[in-house]
Amino acid sequence: MDDQTLHHFMEDLLPMVVLPVMIIAAAWIISLIIAAFRHRATLRAQAEFHNRMLEKFSSAAEFTEYLKSEAGRNFFENLGSEPATPLTRILSSVQRGIILTLLGLGFFLTRFVIGTMDSYSVMIIIATVLMLVGIGFLISSAISYWLAKSWGLIQADKKQNSV
Repeated sequence: MDDQTLHHFMEDLLPMVVLPVMIIAAAWIISLIIAAFRHRATLRAQAEFHNRMLEKFSSAAEFTEYLKSEAGRNFFENLGSEPATPLTRILSSVQRGIILTLLGLGFFLTRFVIGTMDSYSVMIIIATVLMLVGIGFLISSAISYWLAKSWGLIQADKKQNSV
């Protein structure tokens, strides 16, 4: 590859990579902000509910009796933060892997539509990176599932409710 071809290649690569990366980064930041606001609202609602529940008891003996009941145990377990759900995190990783792999495949197939040889190279580079990252997420989620199952974090016999 001579200097002029490399220069044209970089000129083609820059807009095709920078713009999608900026859009993806902005969407990711916005989704993080929205998730943080949702989590904050959920925690506020839970705190308000727990405070109202605690105000209903007139003595410590009533509260102790309530905690001994099944409803009281459930109430006490829900006082903590959200329970760790390895299956939910694994499924999230699978989703990311599938999306990135298909996006890479889309870039790979798009290269057939593009007419110039330099664009072929750019599309193949982008497709390869996206597909490898997607496959990496899928492999990571498979290993995470295997580890979580072997450590007893996920029971294969029980049906788990995931959100």
